[in-house]
Amino acid sequence: GATGGVQINAGADLSAVGTELLVADAGNVNVQGAFVSHGGHTVYSIPSVTQGVAVTIDAGIGGYFMPSSPSQNVLVQDFGASQTFGSLSTGNYNTNFSYQDAANSSVTLNLGTTQSPYEMILSGVFSEVFADGNISNQGNVDMVWSDGIYGDAFEWINGTFTNTGTLNFGSQTGSTLTPTTSETWNMSTAFLGNPTTGPWTIYGNTTQALSAGSFVNATGGLINAGSLAFIGAAFSNFGTIQMGQSASSTPSLDVTATSGNINISGTVSVVSGDGVYSGPFFLNGLGLYAAATAGQSVTLNATTPLLVSGGNSATIAATNVTMDSSLTVNGGGDFTFKPYSVNNTSAAPVSGSFVLASGATLSAKNLYLGSSGAANAGPAYTSYKIDGSMVATGTSSAPGKALLGGSSSGTYKASPFNVSGAGSITAGTLTFTNLLGSVNNITTGQILANGFQIDAPMANGQPGTVNITVTADGAALQGFNVGIVGNATISSGDTVAVNTQTPAGNEKYAQYLYPANANSNLVVSASGSLTVNAGTGADNYGLGTALFQWPGLIYLTAGSGNLTATVAIANAYGAQAATGHAGVFFIANNINDNFPIYTNGNAGVVFASPFLTGTLWAHLQAIYPYALSINGINPFTSNPGLPTVYFATPNPTAANANFSFQVLNSFTNGRGYQQENQTFLTLP
Repeated sequence: GATGGVQINAGADLSAVGTELLVADAGNVNVQGAFVSHGGHTVYSIPSVTQGVAVTIDAGIGGYFMPSSPSQNVLVQDFGASQTFGSLSTGNYNTNFSYQDAANSSVTLNLGTTQSPYEMILSGVFSEVFADGNISNQGNVDMVWSDGIYGDAFEWINGTFTNTGTLNFGSQTGSTLTPTTSETWNMSTAFLGNPTTGPWTIYGNTTQALSAGSFVNATGGLINAGSLAFIGAAFSNFGTIQMGQSASSTPSLDVTATSGNINISGTVSVVSGDGVYSGPFFLNGLGLYAAATAGQSVTLNATTPLLVSGGNSATIAATNVTMDSSLTVNGGGDFTFKPYSVNNTSAAPVSGSFVLASGATLSAKNLYLGSSGAANAGPAYTSYKIDGSMVATGTSSAPGKALLGGSSSGTYKASPFNVSGAGSITAGTLTFTNLLGSVNNITTGQILANGFQIDAPMANGQPGTVNITVTADGAALQGFNVGIVGNATISSGDTVAVNTQTPAGNEKYAQYLYPANANSNLVVSASGSLTVNAGTGADNYGLGTALFQWPGLIYLTAGSGNLTATVAIANAYGAQAATGHAGVFFIANNINDNFPIYTNGNAGVVFASPFLTGTLWAHLQAIYPYALSINGINPFTSNPGLPTVYFATPNPTAANANFSFQVLNSFTNGRGYQQENQTFLTLP
């Protein structure tokens, strides 16, 4: 129950302390230092490891620490029965003794200057700072550890560590601190937080190791280290993180937030770690993990782009991701996004977002956006707002892949909800798995102008081909509207156009059911050629043939190239379909299709060239002219070989079956007009 505090002012002369200095209290501890005259010499007033003194600063002394041996000079211990200074160590804890820590205490340090930083750790003699609460560093501290001993200079639980000064973990070139000549490791890793295992773990009135609170590298704060690793509640950088690289060592940035957010703003840079290495400079790995609880976010807003290279990858795990700055993974590395889900297969899905801001680029060999599943066992829904550029670079022999969504079962199921924005995706393979919403960039009432941009990778200076697969299985109508720069193939994946069941008492005929996403629109416009390939969805029609399926309007256009179907197309989900959400449109100058089409009973099939507009057609405003060729035949001069069109109509022989497929000469369209079954020229 003790309260109070310890204040060591600048100028207080403690430099004569021989081997150990403990500053501890059940309250706030404020330690300042300055240069003083002692024994005829100017020395730093607070002894450091360069003076052979182990310094321990502890606020909230009820928290106990578990070093591996007494020689490691952590003083808050009871190593034997004869020692009574309390702790909860399992060997000597007295159950009759209640030793409560003072939560929410704080440590404030203002030690060292840029020319003479305060030395924290050296060659087995340790200076440690512990707090069950906040830590604030306002000075310039040199925290290099050596001799291969793995330890942390700062550990805390519950509170926030705020750095407005300098934390120096090495003698990298470019450090604002004067390098310490006695350092044996030029580039040490900055370990910040409270490890859940190891000799310096904080327990704090429990028998379980407690995780650290938040870390904030505030504006003006500098972390100078070989690499940086953090495990704690949350992490924010608004100052400078400077990491060192040599010919044999490349830095990494690994941050794990156990309950809060990760914000990588400010400056993150890589410099020469030994004063000899001159580049190139890059990270050998980036891991930002904020997937412990729902709602955690990761924000990238660094002043310069982050670069990961050397064949290594980058991973972000969170509910929400915002990338206001660029991230490039080159040298064969991939980018992986793992959305958060509840660790329960039957839990409700967790909805999140992934935002790539305008002007930002996300580039890697392959982009795995939820394709490796959610971070936990349950399902996750993610909406993607892409206003920047996503690029799957691939290799010269293997085009890059961009995969959105993964796992078709409830376990680790990751689903893209909506994909929108004024940006673009560049990839050789683009796959949408478990698409629940729409893909588009709505800017106008003209449907062809609302496509989300997809760029085919370049090949020999020209746009190549992107292979698109979309599995649409939403619970309401969906729109898939993309505009492709280059050539493309399109497959319907596991999409089905109709569901089916066997009616009770009638095993012979199937009863067709509207799918949950009936009335959906598929609009694909390629500037080059477009090829339609088979999907893998179930053949609920019982046709016994491969199908490209979509439950609604199918509108496909090819610009300068050919529009080709290699498979039967099926979009029939009823005898009557909603106006504007039905029909099959093949729009191109050159069309190739020798496969059947199965469509709704009140919908047309159009083979035509793109719209013509202008003064010549002003009285018509816009028309579909004849295609130049259909299956290699000029329709102006000869009747081309055309695919057979089957229309879904009420089944005349089975009352329990919703419809059957028939070939008709004409039908009544959605506006109530009699219309021929195939239309090659349509006027407004």
